[in-house]
This record gives sequence, C-alpha cells and structure tokens, in this order.
Amino acid sequence: MAEHLLFIDLSHLIHRCVSKKALSTLHNSSNEPTGGVYGVIQSIHKCLKQDTSITKVYLLKDGYPKWRKDLFPDYKANRSSNPASPYYQSYIKPNAFGWSVKDSIDYTNRKINEVANLLGMRIVYNDYLEADDLAYIIAKEMHENNNNKDIMC
Repeated sequence: MAEHLLFIDLSHLIHRCVSKKALSTLHNSSNEPTGGVYGVIQSIHKCLKQDTSITKVYLLKDGYPKWRKDLFPDYKANRSSNPASPYYQSYIKPNAFGWSVKDSIDYTNRKINEVANLLGMRIVYNDYLEADDLAYIIAKEMHENNNNKDIMC
C-alpha cells in the first residue's frame, strides 16, 4: 500500500496567515503574535481532516534562490528591500500591538518548528532553494526510485 505524503509550502502559508487581517491581531497574554501560528495549525489540521489517508507531512521552507537570480536578474524585483519603499515600510512598521509583519513571521516560524517537532512533521529546508523547488526535487527523486508513495502538494 502506498504511503500518502503531504507537502506544504510552509513559507507561503506563514506569510498568508500572518497577513490575514482576522489573524493579524491575535496575541497571547505575553503580547506575542499568535495569529500566524493559529492559522498555520488550522490549515494543516484541515488538510489532515479532509484526507485521513495522509501518513506523513513535510513542511517545506524557502531558502534564498540564488540560482534563479542568476538566471533571471529581475526575479522578484518588484519586492523592494529599499528602506524607503512602501512595501518595506509596511513590513517593518509595528502595528498597534507593537509587532511588525517581520516580527510575526519570525515568531510564527519559531513556534511552528516547535509544533512540527512535537507532532513528528518533517521540516525540509535548503539554503538555495524555495519550497516549490524542494517539492519538485523530492517528488522527482521518489518517482525515479520507484517509491510507492502518493504525493500531494
């Protein structure tokens, strides 16, 4: 019987949850931004509830895609890291509770690492690859090795 693997682009999911207005103001009694953590856990739980045949969960995290920048110098060029840009300012500007989007993302990453370890989920990361690249490479390798696995992304 085939194993059923679930690959989740954790970097994308964290950004999506942290940016969602309904989750962006959730915090605990220590004023830590817990909305992103809640959103990620709820999303993973929903996937597992919808497909009870899933046997393993892999959380894929982005590295810096240097090879893409080498091939396409304008890759993600519209995402300015210029401190004067509105995008950058919205990323680092603290909200009413005192944390920025960057703070929320960093906090969520740390907490999801802890939760994943407790639940036996594997976090996959490569310094030079984004999550979608990792999913492709792992799936291709499994296919080439004739592993009896069904993969969902």
